[in-house]
Amino acid sequence: MRQFKMFCVGLSISLTSCGDKDSLSFSYNNSVGNNATGPDDTNDDTADTSDTMETGDTNETGDPGPDSGQELGVGEFDNPGDVVVELDEDDGVSEVILSDAGGEPNTGHEFYLVMVNPNEEALGFTLDYSQTESAIDTGGGSEEEPPSEPPQMPTVPSSGKAKKRNVISPHRQKLRQAVKDGRVKSVQPPAVPPPPFTSADVGIARQEFSVRNSLDDEMSYERIESKLWAVGDTVAIWVDESVAIDWDYDCDGTIDQPAIYDSYGFDNCDLQTIANIVDINIFPNIATQFGDASDMNSDSKVSVVITPVLNQMTRSSSDEEVQLVGSYADPEVDLNEYDPDENPGSDGQEVIYVFAPDPYGFHNPNAQTTIQEYTDVSLGYQIARAYFRLISYNQHVLVNDGEPEAVWVTEGLAALAADLVGYGSPNYRGVWDYLDAPHMSSLTTIEETGAISTSTFGPQYLFFRWVLDAFGSEALQGIVQSEDIDVDNIATVLDDDFINLVLKWQLALISTNSTTAETGMPISPEDFPPYAPVSTVTAPIENPQQGDLYGANGYQIGIEVSGTNYYYEGGTTDTPTENESNRVVTRHQDHSTFLYGNEFFGYIVDGYGAQVVRITDVPFDQTALEIRASTAGYTAAIIRAENPGVADYAKDILYAPSDANSIQLPTLPANGDQIYIVGDISASGVTVSIDPEEVESQVSVYDTDRYRISLSNYAPGQSINIAVWLDYRYSSISGETDLEDPWISVVPESYLPVPTVTGTQSGACTDGISFGFPFRMLEHLYSQVMLASEPYTDSDLFTGASELPDDGDTGSSEIETFDPCGSVESEATTCEVDWDRDGVLDENEPT
Repeated sequence: MRQFKMFCVGLSISLTSCGDKDSLSFSYNNSVGNNATGPDDTNDDTADTSDTMETGDTNETGDPGPDSGQELGVGEFDNPGDVVVELDEDDGVSEVILSDAGGEPNTGHEFYLVMVNPNEEALGFTLDYSQTESAIDTGGGSEEEPPSEPPQMPTVPSSGKAKKRNVISPHRQKLRQAVKDGRVKSVQPPAVPPPPFTSADVGIARQEFSVRNSLDDEMSYERIESKLWAVGDTVAIWVDESVAIDWDYDCDGTIDQPAIYDSYGFDNCDLQTIANIVDINIFPNIATQFGDASDMNSDSKVSVVITPVLNQMTRSSSDEEVQLVGSYADPEVDLNEYDPDENPGSDGQEVIYVFAPDPYGFHNPNAQTTIQEYTDVSLGYQIARAYFRLISYNQHVLVNDGEPEAVWVTEGLAALAADLVGYGSPNYRGVWDYLDAPHMSSLTTIEETGAISTSTFGPQYLFFRWVLDAFGSEALQGIVQSEDIDVDNIATVLDDDFINLVLKWQLALISTNSTTAETGMPISPEDFPPYAPVSTVTAPIENPQQGDLYGANGYQIGIEVSGTNYYYEGGTTDTPTENESNRVVTRHQDHSTFLYGNEFFGYIVDGYGAQVVRITDVPFDQTALEIRASTAGYTAAIIRAENPGVADYAKDILYAPSDANSIQLPTLPANGDQIYIVGDISASGVTVSIDPEEVESQVSVYDTDRYRISLSNYAPGQSINIAVWLDYRYSSISGETDLEDPWISVVPESYLPVPTVTGTQSGACTDGISFGFPFRMLEHLYSQVMLASEPYTDSDLFTGASELPDDGDTGSSEIETFDPCGSVESEATTCEVDWDRDGVLDENEPT
C-alpha cells in the first residue's frame, strides 16, 4: 500500500488542450518529504503546510499530573485532546476502545496513535478496526481483554547482530581495562604549571597533536603540526599548518603578513573573536549549566585544534548522508597517558578537534563551508558541543568515579549545550530529518566507534530540549553530575519510568501547546508538558561581560516543532542576517494514515523509536482499535482529534492494471492544507493486442494509479503551486517495501487518455475482426491508452531528439518526434483505412 499526499506549495502548472499543441511547463521548488520546506529551501515561512494536524478546543481533562506513579492519560475519550495510554507487557496484542463517553458515534471522530518501541529489536505491527457493544461499560481500552487465541505474529527478522544501547567498542573496553589495571594511568598535573600562552605567542608558538583520521579504525591517528593563532583566558586556538591563514598583527583590518597560499579571507582576527566568544559566552555558560571541565595539564585552557584531517575523513564516503565530521573531543584518550599499544592517540591535555573552513571543497567537495558561515556559526557550534563532552567525562568519570556517559546522552546534551549559548541552529537539519521519519530513528541506539560519529543527533537534541523545557535546569545538572549513566540515570533524576518520559516527549512533539502555529493536538499541558516557546538572543555588541551570550545576538534559542526555525549569522553585530538557505520549517512528526478496508503495516526501529499514525475513516459507532505487534513491551498513546468534518482523503478502489479510470481527490484546499490518497500499485497484467495483419499477441499492462485534482477553490488563470510526494507504506511487519522505481506526474486532464468500453469497441466496421478495450485491443490503441513503464524520452517512441541543434530549431522536417494526437483527416474515412473510425488514418496512428 502507498500513501499519497498533495498540498499547495511547489508546482506551477500551465494548462493547455491537446489541439492547441502548446507546451506544458512545470516549475518545482525544493520540497522534501512531509516537512515540506527542508534544510536547503528558501521559501517564505508560510509555504510549508505539511503534517498539519486538526486543531480544536483545549478542554482540560482534569486528570492527575505527570508525577511518577500516577496513571498517564484518561480512561476513556470524551473531548479533543484526550489521551488514552496502552502499555503492552504480554503478547503484543492490545485493544483500545475508541467509544465516546458522551455517547457520540465514532464514525465522526478521528484519532492519532503514537507507538513507542523500547525493545532492542525492531517492532512491526498491524492495525484493525472492530466493533464493540459498549465501550462505556468497560471503562476504556486498558481494561478490555483482547480476543481469545489471537493469531501468532511472526517476529521481525534479526539483522544479524543484536544492537544494544551504549555499545562499547572492543578498543574502548581494552583501554578501560588497561586503566583499571594500572597499565595506563591518568595524566598527572605537572608539579609546576607551564607558562600560559599569551598574545605574544600568536603566529609563533607551535605544537604537535595526534588527530584521529579514520571513521572506523580507533587506532588510526595522524600527527599534525599546528600554530597558535588565537588565545583567550580559557582557550588556545591552534590551526593545522596545512590551512592557509592571513596574519593581521593588531587586528586593524589590514593584513600585515599574507599566507603563502590563498586563505580566501581567513585570518587570525576571526579566531581571536571566537576566543573572546568562548571566554565570555560558551565556556562559562555551559559550565554554569552542567558543571566544570577538567584541567589535567594545569594550563587553565582548552586547546581547540582546527584541522582538515576531519574534513577529509568523509571525503570518499559512499554514504550520501555522511557529509562531515564536524568536531570531536576524546577525553578518555587524551586524559590518559600515551601508550603505543593501549593508547596511541593521547595528547595529554583537554583538546577539541574541529574541521577547517573549506569554501571551495579542496578538502571535501561534499561539505563546502564559507569563511563567514564557519566563523559566525559553525565553529562556535562545534566548540560548544565538544566542550560539553569534556564536562560530561569530567563529571561522570573523574569527579564521581563512574563510567563515561552513553553516547546518545552525551551527544544529545552536547547539541543542547550549543543551543543554550545561541549556537543551536545547525541542529535544525537533524531535527527536520527526524520529524520526517521518526520511526526510522532510534533515540538510544547509536552506532559509534570511539569519539567519532557522523550522526546529526536530531532525536537526542529534541529529547533533551524537551527535558529542559519540562523539568528545568536542575534536572540537567542531576543527569550530568552523577556516577550513574544512560536511561536508568535519567529515570531516577526525573522520577519516572523512562518509557513514560519518551511517550510524554512524543506527545509534546505533537502538541499544539508546543508551538505558536495553529497545528497539532490540544493535549493537556498539565498532564503532558509541552516545549517552551523559542526566544531570540539580545546580546551586547560592545563591552560584553562574562555570562552574556556574546556572539549570538539575534540568534534563535529553542526549537519550533511546528513553524520556522531561523539560521542567523553576524551575531557580533547589531544587524545579524538570516542565512535563508539554512532555514528549516517543520510541522510536528510525519505520520502515516490508517483507513478502513486498507491493510496497514507499521514498523519501528529499536531503542525507543516511535511512529505516529492518523486513525481516521472509523467505520462503527462503537469502535475498538486493535494493535497486533511482532513483540510485546511497546507503549501506545491514542489522542482524540477534533472531528474532521469534510474528508481530506480518498481511497484507491481500482485494483485492475487495465482500469484506466481516475479516483477523484478531495478539492485542493485554498489554505494550502494537504490532501491524501491511500492506494495500491499492483503487479503488471496482460492483455491481447491485434496488429494490422490480424495477428494476436500478449502484451503487458502496467498498473498506473490515476487521480483527479480539482482546483475549483482557485480563480481561473491563477498561478498555483502544488507539491506532490509519495510515502512508501510497508508491505509486511518486517519493514519490507516492494515498489522500487516509482514516479509521479501532474498533467492536464485532457492530456491523459481515458479509454472507455463504449468508445473503443468495434462496430462501425463490421467487415473486420472484433476488438475492444481492455481485451483484444488494436495494436496502436494499446500503445495510446496504456501508459508505458519508462519515461517518454527514454523510449523508442522518441526519435531524433539527439539530432536537434542547440538552438532548438529542427532545421529539417525529417526529424521525427511522437505526435500524441495524430493527424485527423478533414474528410470522412472508411473502414479500410481507418480501422477504429476515429478520423485518424491507420498509417498515421501514433504508437
